[in-house]
Amino acid sequence: MKSPILAAMLFALTCQGNLPVKPNESPAVVYENNGVLHVATATGRSLHVIQTTLKIGSFAISPDAETVIFAPLTARPDQYGGPLYLLRNSGKPELVTHGTYYNKSRRPPEIYSDPDFAPDGKRVVFSIHSQPTGDLVEASGPFAILELETKKVTILADTLHVPGEAWGVGFASSAFWSPDGRKILLNFEDGSALTDPEGKGLENLSPLFKGDDWSSSLGWIGSQCVVYVTGKDYIDARQQPARFLNLKTHATGALNSLLGLAPEQVTNLVTISGAIRVRRRGRDLLVESSAGQWTIPNTGKGTRIQILPRPSSEIPESCR
Repeated sequence: MKSPILAAMLFALTCQGNLPVKPNESPAVVYENNGVLHVATATGRSLHVIQTTLKIGSFAISPDAETVIFAPLTARPDQYGGPLYLLRNSGKPELVTHGTYYNKSRRPPEIYSDPDFAPDGKRVVFSIHSQPTGDLVEASGPFAILELETKKVTILADTLHVPGEAWGVGFASSAFWSPDGRKILLNFEDGSALTDPEGKGLENLSPLFKGDDWSSSLGWIGSQCVVYVTGKDYIDARQQPARFLNLKTHATGALNSLLGLAPEQVTNLVTISGAIRVRRRGRDLLVESSAGQWTIPNTGKGTRIQILPRPSSEIPESCR
């Protein structure tokens, strides 16, 4: 079944001359390139193009593929984000952030980035940055939840007091809602944590990640396993095969062993969901699954990508 927001873009699809959509194909991968969203199947077949008067930067698309929330793509490569806009089937962006939510002063203005939808599609978690540019201390800030129906924004309280951060709050990077909706996986500048949707009970995961000092989480495999990388620094971690942490047992292991893959198939990993994974290959992104592989050119400020929810049958039983 085609979603309204994607069906509304069929004219753009026709003009760009994409191949006809087969009845049994569904959206699986959504990626941004130069401010435009592209919706594709698991095999890379282009289904739709989503384009607005604003160029789309960091974004999230709802599990039913009917709603997009995004921060506009900025001209400055060192800018962390901007206001958040909601794009429904009308195709007209709606401004949904009306801060200030965290800064005591409006100078410089705080900005927002890296949204992620709850599985129910009714809430969005996102990052707050104290200012658009600057180092990790100057642009530090908490995570917050946006209720889409009321537009109410609530800061996740425990992310205001991050253990080990000299200023109390860390640099809120990316967040990933667990498939069961019970937990949110958070990335700060050099580590990861778990919290619940109320922002209570922050749990630092970094000590559980076996590896070097620098670590970052990449998302979920099911609702019980966290995918992560470690290394001496960001660059080194990218070059290491990804690992997983089982939250039930606290056991860690090589992700390729869990999935029955070669180590190079989970090296330079960007994101993963079920049997679909995305990793860097040179400047481009390589999308791989049991259906084959295809490449996304990585242009502009860096292509952003999201894999839509996958069937539970693609998840190892120990991680469901």
